Amino acid sequence: MACASLPMLRSSSASVCGGRVRPARAAPTSRPRSVQTRAVAAKAVAAVATASPELAGVAMVTAGYVLMAMNFMPLGPTAGMVGATEGQQKWGNRTFLNMMEHAPLILTSLWLYAAFVSAAEATTLGVIYLALRACYPVIWAVVGGAKGAPMMPHTWFLFGKGLNLFYSTFPQYGIVFYMALATLLKLCPLAIDLNALVGVPAIAAPLGFGLFLYHFALGFFPFIQKAVAPLFKEA
Repeated sequence: MACASLPMLRSSSASVCGGRVRPARAAPTSRPRSVQTRAVAAKAVAAVATASPELAGVAMVTAGYVLMAMNFMPLGPTAGMVGATEGQQKWGNRTFLNMMEHAPLILTSLWLYAAFVSAAEATTLGVIYLALRACYPVIWAVVGGAKGAPMMPHTWFLFGKGLNLFYSTFPQYGIVFYMALATLLKLCPLAIDLNALVGVPAIAAPLGFGLFLYHFALGFFPFIQKAVAPLFKEA
């Protein structure tokens, strides 16, 4: 027997077949877009974690960097709120702002190095970087205090005679420089493995490359400044 359709609702219909009315199936409802977005994001995260589980360490370093910055952020404003000295306010402001100034450099080099060279070494270098970054406000406050940021003149003895801020900053710069250089050398046509050349990146990056940048910046750049000084003399 032929079945006839009967209008039921705007978006559905029923059919009569054999004297019985069969209700039409309800149209499938689409999932809310927010739920779909979360599902896609969860699948993407799971795919990355499955493909590269070693990136978890790099992600933890990145999260640690963000959390440390968030804790450094109130140091300057709250010093002003309690009527602290100008030196203490500068200590708080520079602790946070110095970290923000270097955020693009460390985070970019960290993830490039992890993706193309070694995620495990990136995690190790990232942890060392965070430890050095945490020393920045401590060295300034304990060694410098009211005298300001403790910085020593250029010397060939490590990062200066006596503890100063360069023992925190230049090893950090060395780590960033090393990871960027290692990535560049690995991806260039020569495909040079800098990790294999230095042996232990955890030592070579903060100490070897950090000392190189220390002497390069404080030993060589003053000559450049003196050479270009005549160009900036006021008439």
